[in-house]
Amino acid sequence: MPKEAVLNFHGNFVKTNLIKVDRNKVYGWSEEIYTDKSGNVCTWATLLNDGVSLISSGGTALKTFNNLGKETSKSDLVAVYDNGELANLISSVFDAETTLSNEKTIEDLMNLEVKSVYQLAILENKDLLKTWLNQFNVLYLTFNYRTDYESDDAFLLNQGELFFIITGVIKEFQYASLQATLELESDAEESDEIDFNMF
Repeated sequence: MPKEAVLNFHGNFVKTNLIKVDRNKVYGWSEEIYTDKSGNVCTWATLLNDGVSLISSGGTALKTFNNLGKETSKSDLVAVYDNGELANLISSVFDAETTLSNEKTIEDLMNLEVKSVYQLAILENKDLLKTWLNQFNVLYLTFNYRTDYESDDAFLLNQGELFFIITGVIKEFQYASLQATLELESDAEESDEIDFNMF
């Protein structure tokens, strides 16, 4: 059964499921398949630094070691901020209600470096959500699909009866301006005479 997310806007709630929009299904995809001379599909292998040993796919793994060189479990690791303070976990959108905001605009959405797109299957208060979006065009939220130490920027918007959440990171872009003017100065005196040495 799909997980449910609860969206809160000024004390009013919308309940929904999230369906990830697969880019491959939208745009299609291509893949390269390697075969030997007989047409058999090749499998991947890793050549070790000795130049002789081959390790087949799935035969290597990443390990984590502490400063004493002993292997440690990732569950024992602790996340900290740059100043040394313990980092706080941010709940998944499915574990706690998510607050929507109208503080950001469609211009902020245009500056979003997109990571994922989710289509919403509204379970409760679809008309209420549509009313909000008719008024504000987009609504902003912070988004975590899973509990994590960082969250993404996200925007909720609709196209007719379809509702979407677009996640990513808002970037600050620098734009060139056409308002600046440049005055050219010339030391040469203007003359109507033609200088044939120029040709």
